[in-house]
Amino acid sequence: MKLNLLNKDTAIQKAKKFGLFDKNSDVHAVDILKEVDETEGLVNQIFLLFDPTRSVVLKQVLPFSLAISKYLGELHEIDPERIRLESRALTFFESFYHIAPKVYKVSKKDGLIFMEDLTGLNNLRYELSLGKIFPDFGIRIGRFLADLRYYTSELYLDSESKKRQDAYFENTDLRAKLTDMITGEDNAFHHLDSFLPEVRALQSRLLDDPKIINSIRELNQKLKANAECLCHMDLHTGNVLVSSGEIKILDSEFSGNGSTFMDLGRISSSFLINYLSWLAREDVDLQKRQLMQAYDLQMVHDLYEAFKLRLKEHVPDLYESLYKEIFQDSIRLMALSVILRLQSGIALSHDISLVKSHRRLAQIQKLAFEFLEAVFYEDFNEIQDVIDWVCTHA
Repeated sequence: MKLNLLNKDTAIQKAKKFGLFDKNSDVHAVDILKEVDETEGLVNQIFLLFDPTRSVVLKQVLPFSLAISKYLGELHEIDPERIRLESRALTFFESFYHIAPKVYKVSKKDGLIFMEDLTGLNNLRYELSLGKIFPDFGIRIGRFLADLRYYTSELYLDSESKKRQDAYFENTDLRAKLTDMITGEDNAFHHLDSFLPEVRALQSRLLDDPKIINSIRELNQKLKANAECLCHMDLHTGNVLVSSGEIKILDSEFSGNGSTFMDLGRISSSFLINYLSWLAREDVDLQKRQLMQAYDLQMVHDLYEAFKLRLKEHVPDLYESLYKEIFQDSIRLMALSVILRLQSGIALSHDISLVKSHRRLAQIQKLAFEFLEAVFYEDFNEIQDVIDWVCTHA
């Protein structure tokens, strides 16, 4: 495989070649993954390019993952077709909800996407780890996901329009790969050595539980088979930029046809992960920790309640049955996503990496596995039931 990784000089050359800047302009570049702390990029290269008149972000979509390849010591290939999905999804999300960066230019041949500069916003995962709050986030994203479920599905579209949309956002292979990362036979849940010794007995017991294993397999099959609406597919706080009044979602390279519960479960898991981190952040004042714990659980509540209420507005006669299935699948996906980001190694979430106490880390890993067991055995009918369980057992 011939690799043509951009550097700051070649990034500037590409931007001038594609007309983003005048050829004589004095353009400067910042390698965001190397020079900016608040980023969790694992796959692509990203540059901020600017001259005195404008600024743009250039993303080079690579056919392999930089970080995973370094971690494994071998090339970890990823479908370069992601550029098609990412550019199309970003354009749709921006035009549909003004919730993504504007896309200026795409070169599939070179694997390049030139997009709006959002460096004035901050990564939500890092902001949460600093104890910052964004009170309306849950409501806004819950409504956004409900609108996607309605307007990009057969609830709203006629059959021909849905077929055209499915073809335009076709993502069967990439959806399967991402699904297997979370619910496959080789996901984090199955790796005993990825968690602390104190939790391995519990982990092993759950791995031997046929009800849990069969239910996870059913989730896996459903995620691979269903193409009910347009989904982001990788919606977590590390892929969200925020300010006091603005929300933008990024990294839509897995976006396309999928199941709503994937997005709802992934984004709610981010807040549960942040909640767990504050349980164990002994370096932070107790009052601050309790404030953030309450905020995180409020966001989980708001995500689900706003989703349910907006869905009711769209389909008052159908929403109860629709929501019931989405809810059950999403809380199970939430629990599995939490496990994924608690494991040691490259997938460890930034907020969990701030936990320095071995004892505390073992406690939150144990709580995460207990929560995984609960979502398959407890009678959770509303999101408040889930929150009450977390508060009782934390």
